[in-house]
Amino acid sequence: LDDSRRDHIRDLCQQLGCRYVRRPDNLGHKAGNVNHALKHASPAISADLLVFFDADFMPVSHFLRRTVGFFQDAKVALLQTPQLFYSADAPRQNLGVSNSTSNEEDLFFQVIQPGRDRFNATMCHGTCFVVRRSVLEEIGGLPTQSLCEDWATSISIQAKGYKVPYLNERLSSGASAITVASFVKQRLRWAQGTWQILLTPLSPLRVSGLTIMQRVVHMAGILHWTMSICSVITMLLPIIFFATGTGPFRITLEEAIAYWLPYYGATALAFCWLTRGYRSFFWSDIYGPLLAVPVFLSFLKFLWNPFGGTFQVTQKSGALGARSICWSVLWPILVTLAAYAVKLLCLI
Repeated sequence: LDDSRRDHIRDLCQQLGCRYVRRPDNLGHKAGNVNHALKHASPAISADLLVFFDADFMPVSHFLRRTVGFFQDAKVALLQTPQLFYSADAPRQNLGVSNSTSNEEDLFFQVIQPGRDRFNATMCHGTCFVVRRSVLEEIGGLPTQSLCEDWATSISIQAKGYKVPYLNERLSSGASAITVASFVKQRLRWAQGTWQILLTPLSPLRVSGLTIMQRVVHMAGILHWTMSICSVITMLLPIIFFATGTGPFRITLEEAIAYWLPYYGATALAFCWLTRGYRSFFWSDIYGPLLAVPVFLSFLKFLWNPFGGTFQVTQKSGALGARSICWSVLWPILVTLAAYAVKLLCLI
């Protein structure tokens, strides 16, 4: 399904014997592309079950044998499988730790999604899933109100009383964002799309048909993207303290050893236990500042113009292992570190 109108993709599909569908515009972004195909490609697309893959993902040969059986249950509308990546995300490439740390998204797909499945609150994430065509038509196609059409789709389906199970098996593999700029841009799109859902009829707080736990779980995902506000405040607190002498609390070294150090250690141990090794306590403190300022600025833009963003495809092609610099991410961190250094020099 090509909404970029590329002749070389059309020619490649002809060579491979694939049906090629082109649309004349980009209304509704990815969701609009799918809805256009469902409307105009029939009867060529006539199967009851549809399988979705982004262009950069490759399924294993037995993907259908492992997934289609779930649909013997008439209440199963969509089956989601995890995204796994054969290339390291850009921050790990830049820091040279591709072989010693997990992908930034592994925690979500290997720990959080199975937990969401417990309450039938699995989130569709746009690729690597099978959906019942009749249910997709029942909800009017993929929702187009948000940049996160996948999350909106799962909420819409669950609100109808259908099941969205999660099969945590390695059934496909894809490419990670190749540069830090594309990595951050992808996260900003997810953040804005998530906030947009709050303002649509599919908001977990307003849509009818969800259970209390489904609402709680979906709202937790939305609140995740507001943590950037806390991260920005945390980055600024030392500067505020150096400049004004005012801080959130005052503590002596003895008090820090007696109270703060045990708390920090217990938090680290609990984090390692709950994440099952898919995210280290240390690396979470690397990704947090990396995304804090861009996501915070995106949140301010969202408050000014909630639906003003556009869907931009994440860059996945390029030299694996190549380092990249994204100044929009780097300069706030450098300025903050410089401010710390200047004040410390003044105190010496």
